[in-house]
Amino acid sequence: MLSVEAYGAPYGGRGGVLASLTSYDGRNVLARTSSSWTCSVDQQGSQNAIEVATALNSTWGAANIGSGKPFKDTQAKWIWAHSGSDVSSSYFVKPVLSTIFVVPQDTSALLSLIVDDHADIILNGLYVSALDGGYLAGQYTNRPVLLNLKRGINTISVLVTNYNSPGGPAGLLASLSSSDGSTVYSRTSSSAWIYTTEFNSNPVETTITTSGCIELANATTSVWGTANIGPGKPFNDTQAKWIWSHAGADLGTSSGVRTTISTTVKVEQASTRALLHLIVENFADVFLNGILVTRLQGGWRTQEYTNRPLQLTLAAGTNMLSVEAYGAPYGGRGGVLASLTSYDGRNVLARTSSSWTCSVDQQGSQ
Repeated sequence: MLSVEAYGAPYGGRGGVLASLTSYDGRNVLARTSSSWTCSVDQQGSQNAIEVATALNSTWGAANIGSGKPFKDTQAKWIWAHSGSDVSSSYFVKPVLSTIFVVPQDTSALLSLIVDDHADIILNGLYVSALDGGYLAGQYTNRPVLLNLKRGINTISVLVTNYNSPGGPAGLLASLSSSDGSTVYSRTSSSAWIYTTEFNSNPVETTITTSGCIELANATTSVWGTANIGPGKPFNDTQAKWIWSHAGADLGTSSGVRTTISTTVKVEQASTRALLHLIVENFADVFLNGILVTRLQGGWRTQEYTNRPLQLTLAAGTNMLSVEAYGAPYGGRGGVLASLTSYDGRNVLARTSSSWTCSVDQQGSQ
C-alpha cells in the first residue's frame, strides 16, 4: 500500500499531487497517479469519530439489524464523539457526525440510519430530514431516506441530539447504499466519519426548518451602513442583498437562532479560483462543499473588514457554498451580505438574495 497524505494551501489555495513509481533502473512504471487512485478527505478542525460498538453487538440490540432486517449492513459501526457512549453519554454533548465521499455520476441513494436519540440529516449543506431512534422493534419507520447525490464530492452531516437523562447511552449507526442496495458508498466507522461537537448549556429539543431566505435590505441602504460597502470600498457589489431567515432581523432576531444560508455555484473548469466577500452580524462559519473554510465576524464597521475576501477553489460542476451564521444574542440583529466573484473580480458567480436557502436551528425555550 502506497499512501500520500497531502496538504493543500490553506483557505482555498491550490492542492494537487503528481507521482510516478518506477523500477530502480527506471525502465518500468509500477504505478502513476490517475483516477484509479483512491482519495480520502480529512476535514480540518474535526476529529475521527469513535467506534463504540459493532452493529450486531451493542447495548441497542439487533431487533432491526442484520440479514433480512431493515438495517442490513452489519459492517457499520456505532459511533459517537467520545468512547463509552454506549454505556453513558453527557446530555450536554451535541455532536455533528460527518462523512465525505465521491460518486462518479448524479445518482439516487438510500440512507439507513439508527440513532439514540434524534438525528437531523444534512446533505451538501441542505437540510433533508429528521429521524428518531430506530433500534426498538417496530420503531424503524420513515427510512431508508432517499438522497439525491451529485457527481463528485458529497458530504453527509448528521446533527445528533441525546435527549435522555444525563448518563444515558448515545450513538449513531448509518449506512449509505445505492438505490438497489448493491453498493455501499459510506458506513459509519472511525476511519470514514469525523465529528465536531457542540455543547448545550441548557439542552432542549431542537427544531430545524428550511425555506427561502428573506431580503432585509439593499447593500447600501441598511442599518449596518456603508463604511465598507460601495464603489471603491472593500465590498463593492451593491446588487447583493442583506438576508436572513425571517423579516425584521435587521431590527432584532431571536436569541438561540442559528441560520445556515446556502446556495449552489456551477463552474465548468476544475480548480476555479474565486473570492468570497462577506459581512455578517455577528459570526459566520463558511463551508465549501461541506468542508469548513474559516470563521468571520462583523465587517460593516470602519477598519473591521479584515481576513477577507476569502480565496476559494471551486470544483468542476456544482459547488455548495454555505454560511452558518449566528446573530447577536438576546434579540440582537442578524444578517448576512455576501458576494462570490471570479478571482479577478470581473464576474459575479453568486450574491446573496432571496434565491438563497435558509435553514434555521431554533433551540427550544423554557
